[in-house]
Amino acid sequence: MKVRLVPRSSASLASLVSTGLSRLELRNPRLLGFLTLILFLTDIGYEGQRDFGVFPLLFLFSPLSIAAFLVVFLVLFSLAKRMQSNGAKALAIVVITAIAAGTKSLVLMLLVHQEDFQTNLQQRISGDLTIAILYILISAAMFSAYNNHVLVTVELNRVTARLLEQKNTTIAVADEVEAELQERANNSLGGELDRIASSNEKVMDAAESAALKIQIQALVRNQVRPLSRELQARVQILRSMEPQQLEPRESKNIWKLKVVPNIDSSFIASYVIAMPNIFLTIVSKADFWSSMLVLGISLSYPIIGRFIQFALPGNRIPISYALNIPAAASVIAYLPTGIAIYSLGLQYPLVGLTTFTAGGVLLFTAICSTAWFALQRTRDENAAEIQRINSEIRHELDLLDQAVWVAQRKWSYIIHGTVQGALTVASSRLEMSARPDESLKLAVRADIERAKTVLSSPPDFDRPLQELLGEIVDTWQGVCGVEYQIAPSASLALEKSKTSTTCLVEIVKELVSNASRHGGANKFWLNAYLNSEGDLAIVAGNNGRALSGELSAGLGFEMITKLTKNWSLSGTASGSFSAILPMPRS
Repeated sequence: MKVRLVPRSSASLASLVSTGLSRLELRNPRLLGFLTLILFLTDIGYEGQRDFGVFPLLFLFSPLSIAAFLVVFLVLFSLAKRMQSNGAKALAIVVITAIAAGTKSLVLMLLVHQEDFQTNLQQRISGDLTIAILYILISAAMFSAYNNHVLVTVELNRVTARLLEQKNTTIAVADEVEAELQERANNSLGGELDRIASSNEKVMDAAESAALKIQIQALVRNQVRPLSRELQARVQILRSMEPQQLEPRESKNIWKLKVVPNIDSSFIASYVIAMPNIFLTIVSKADFWSSMLVLGISLSYPIIGRFIQFALPGNRIPISYALNIPAAASVIAYLPTGIAIYSLGLQYPLVGLTTFTAGGVLLFTAICSTAWFALQRTRDENAAEIQRINSEIRHELDLLDQAVWVAQRKWSYIIHGTVQGALTVASSRLEMSARPDESLKLAVRADIERAKTVLSSPPDFDRPLQELLGEIVDTWQGVCGVEYQIAPSASLALEKSKTSTTCLVEIVKELVSNASRHGGANKFWLNAYLNSEGDLAIVAGNNGRALSGELSAGLGFEMITKLTKNWSLSGTASGSFSAILPMPRS
């Protein structure tokens, strides 16, 4: 991943902090524990450095001053939490933190320095205020990033489990249901087909031929189509009793987080957050222009840190190890600033104490900012993964629709497709023939026998694609010429998915039948190929009339709607059909 001079992550930090402040639950035990710890360490670091003799007292007085901080903090927060505006609430929390920090500083100076507390308070107050605000900003950003990370990870686990459940769904049609459907179809249509076959043998003139055509059309209209719809709902959807076990991603254990040091480290962000505290601490103990000189030299920190960042590892490292990397880089980047502060400390002794505390603050913010941005990056990656999985779930649902269709509508579309197609061809032959002859009788007899045969011996849906498409060509020979071209890659993919093959064949049957019956076409062509996503793109055409809008609401196009991701019928003729048939991913 390309590393920019100014990282994108830093640009989002203000938004992250603002959002985090408005949503921060200040009574959270983890937050209070975090603030207590870092405030105590700050007291130990600063006061212990300045006067080692007060070091033992700090273990008693620092907790008391922190208790005062927490009391003021929580009392004022109970008033501020009623604010409706997020911006006002965030600002109020900053002000509350400053007031609580001032109270803490006053209590600590009174306890530790007693009579001389005022002088020491003046030396500490600006640093105490800014460090407390710094800590609350860090806490807001950290907790906001962490909560976002947890929410997205939980959602990722949910959609991943949903995908596994979807893949473990199996479709089965019970043998007795299959037998019942076959018996129902034969009982309903077998006798009628025998009667029509008998009538075909007796056709002697055009009038009898026309009458037979009307009988066939009536059979299709009154029995074939209603039976086709009646048989749709017979299916059992069975779920696997032993689904794969999902290994959920860790959502709340931050130590499982992976850090990419050259992406997640941000010395610019840590500098912007920490430097106000460092500068105000120095300016309270030295003259203004000397402090400004140190501030100018301190600009070397983000510059050096950024160049070091270019050389940091770009691989994913566990956070427990990875945070040592920005910490070490922060120490190196701080050296010019540390030397400048130390030099100023020769003139102003109290400034010298800031040499190590300033480095510690920058070190702390560098570590925290790395953790923030690692959480944010992981959240963004998980969000992208959620989108990908949701897309895969939609694809699996499309494939499930195909499988349901093959199981649920097998007999329905045998009736609607093969039987109705054969009868439609027979009707068309009778209509196109000016005078019935023996060859017409033989052709019509073959059409009716094809319908009878499919009822008694259902077709094998696992047959090769070329054989099934060839059957369609033979069925419509002499009525509508059918041509097709399947790309080699598409043929290979269809060979691996009998369900998709069945779906394609039935779609072709429907398109040819509609083109001939409703559009008067005598030529039909079809091309199929795999698109960039690995699904089957279907383009079909014919030389017939445009189809009516009512036709697209029929059973055939209902089938097409269920089996495809999308389809369209456009242009001035019915020969402008296109569709995308979902295919299993290899």
